[in-house]
Amino acid sequence: MAVAGGSSEERIQTVYNPQKPGSPGVNVPVSQSYQTANLEQEFYVYPFGNDQQARFFLGGGGYVGHSNRYGYPQNHIDFATNETSLDLEHEKGFHAGYMFSLNLDLRLGQTQNWLIGGKTSFQNDTFGNSLLALQIKVGRRF
Repeated sequence: MAVAGGSSEERIQTVYNPQKPGSPGVNVPVSQSYQTANLEQEFYVYPFGNDQQARFFLGGGGYVGHSNRYGYPQNHIDFATNETSLDLEHEKGFHAGYMFSLNLDLRLGQTQNWLIGGKTSFQNDTFGNSLLALQIKVGRRF
């Protein structure tokens, strides 16, 4: 299970009135945010073996979840009425996606009970959201 939340980006964007082409734009502050909760399944391949002190491995898998994303203002047109509007881009709902990862774990100590590692992963979902993540792992075997 993975949860990502609170990521946001703020910037100033020029917004134009879609009803008046050629009119001057207005600068507005815009905040982009993304929150998600995913159920993930990842499989690993150890090309150099799984029993070494330093383990490099590749991962791949998929996930399903629910996300809520606010984006930047977009001009939209309703082709039935031929009217344009300015809307804040918003996606909310269930999604599915795939993921790939590169991992490196190091076992420490005489008994190799401690583990430190890192992981970088790339995810892409059906809404077209792409995420690049970096993770640090610390573990102890009992």
